[in-house]
Amino acid sequence: MIKQQTLNVLGAISLLALLTACGERMSFKENIKTIQAAPGAPGSPPPSTEELYVDSTPQCVVDLPHFQISGNVNSFEFQSSFGINFGYTPGGNYSGTSGSVSMKVSKAQMDLVMIGKDPLTRALATSSNVNSNQTKTDLGLTIDFSQFQGNPNYYLSTPLAKVSQKGLELALKDFKKQSDQQLWVGRILKNINKEELMVNHGSQAGLMKGDQFEIYNVDHFWEAEPCTSAYVGSKRTTSAPVAIVEVDQLSQSSSVTKYVFKGKENIRRGAEVIVKKLQPNGNQARYLKKKITLGKISAKPFQLPGNILFDMESVINSQLITTIHGSGTYYFEIK
Repeated sequence: MIKQQTLNVLGAISLLALLTACGERMSFKENIKTIQAAPGAPGSPPPSTEELYVDSTPQCVVDLPHFQISGNVNSFEFQSSFGINFGYTPGGNYSGTSGSVSMKVSKAQMDLVMIGKDPLTRALATSSNVNSNQTKTDLGLTIDFSQFQGNPNYYLSTPLAKVSQKGLELALKDFKKQSDQQLWVGRILKNINKEELMVNHGSQAGLMKGDQFEIYNVDHFWEAEPCTSAYVGSKRTTSAPVAIVEVDQLSQSSSVTKYVFKGKENIRRGAEVIVKKLQPNGNQARYLKKKITLGKISAKPFQLPGNILFDMESVINSQLITTIHGSGTYYFEIK
């Protein structure tokens, strides 16, 4: 009996020594480890005592967009044929008024900033500043501003909408140029069975049957509890893909893939899906659309002719949705 107890104690000491050597202390939560750095080599900086939490299957990263769009209309100005200015600039609103609600507008311009932020780190992923010189438009048309009363969307049928449309199109063109340099990443939504995986992108993103993707399991690191504290970063569990899959069935928002190759590591929910080979589409080059989330474009209300208060913010966000749909550059969800 004493001999057996001695062996048990020795076994426990050996296990403790092994964990200490690895520098890893585990709290036995499901899929969550608390990691503390091991002592560094001689001459290296002392290890941080700060603990990081790693979650291999965090719910908040399973179906992430590539980035979230938001922005601000810094200025929107238009001038009547009599030289009266309406709208606002960073310096404030114009006080120009007119007794008439029907007026010939000679020109208009807008200054717009749009940004795209990483949904996890909140770091800037893309940005565009479209200035007034880029959007300046000669109009020379008469607008009945009385139609704006109680109906701000009337703006979208007026020549003024051409100015904001131009600004949004220029910003999105700049966005696409920047985001095309960034990796397209999908995620595994579900292990359907031993032969099939579900991916969080489908025909909306431009996937086609026969497209092939590499799969990588990823650990995500947080300062405290996963998904509720500051995100620190991520690390793939292997340098080579743990599987290669091929699209077999498609819906608008997801696709079912079959294994072409599968390694020994089990595929996790939320694993990264990276393009390996896209099917040819005649002579046209193929690219996959990035999924985005729409935040808000902020804008100030201002006085129109006839002292009608105009809510610029509501119409610019409506116009953004239409512009993105028309451009075919991204697909999105509204949050």
